[in-house]
Amino acid sequence: MAAATPKRQYYYDSPEGSRLFDLALEYCPFTLSYVAVDKKALNRMNEILTEYGAADFNRHWILENRVEYPEEKSREEIIYGIEF
Repeated sequence: MAAATPKRQYYYDSPEGSRLFDLALEYCPFTLSYVAVDKKALNRMNEILTEYGAADFNRHWILENRVEYPEEKSREEIIYGIEF
């Protein structure tokens, strides 16, 4: 745990076992646009929900943040940039 990178690596503990893992969010701007938000972005999310509703939220959030819906890729493609 002491060697883990804060806000990048996380420790998971369960009855089945424990492990350190990395979310690798820098490789997925789409996901990052949803989880790495500040107070200003949260306020904007609420505005979009109020204006367009939950059914259209994702479409407007994606357009506003200029991210594309991710293509389906293997774990290796995402982490190592390898195409199969």
